[in-house]
Amino acid sequence: QLPSDSLLGDWTLLYSSNRFTVAGGGKLLEGEQAPGGVRDIRQVITGDTFSNVVTLAPWPGVIDAFKGASVTLSLDHDYKVVSQSYPARLRISLREVRRTFSTDDESGPDSGSDWQGENFLTKLVPKTSQYTVPAPFRRENSPLSEFDVTYLSETLRITRGTGAGQELRIFQRAPYAEEVWGMDEVYPTTD
Repeated sequence: QLPSDSLLGDWTLLYSSNRFTVAGGGKLLEGEQAPGGVRDIRQVITGDTFSNVVTLAPWPGVIDAFKGASVTLSLDHDYKVVSQSYPARLRISLREVRRTFSTDDESGPDSGSDWQGENFLTKLVPKTSQYTVPAPFRRENSPLSEFDVTYLSETLRITRGTGAGQELRIFQRAPYAEEVWGMDEVYPTTD
């Protein structure tokens, strides 16, 4: 039954049935060769914010100066529980979009990877930006912004969209503890 502390945390997308997304029809494609250079898709859920976080390689395979750089988009939503009974239903409403550009590849310049670091072109890209979605465009009461939580444990979450495609998504709790977008909470992993 929701709300539940089991819902809170950092979740990594493992599978999506939406064939129009990078993760469509199977396991998430990752790395520079993935369409759009998607490196990671997550959902970070706190007590009052539901964030879809996508990290990608900017202009993959097009501009060598951006090898190893990352653009992280965080789509921050307000959310509320529409139904607590099985399957629990949530409704999200986009509030803000944040973008971060980074040349800090976690493998670093000594790892033997294609890391380029900061250079003339990467210095031209603003490091951060954010946009607040005006209230009339937030779809706060739209059933198109709803999804069902069909399974929830400490390590796995399965959701299904309520729209025409009824997209199935499978998430695993991120197997690491880190500070994410200002969250200081640490969510334990289970073996």
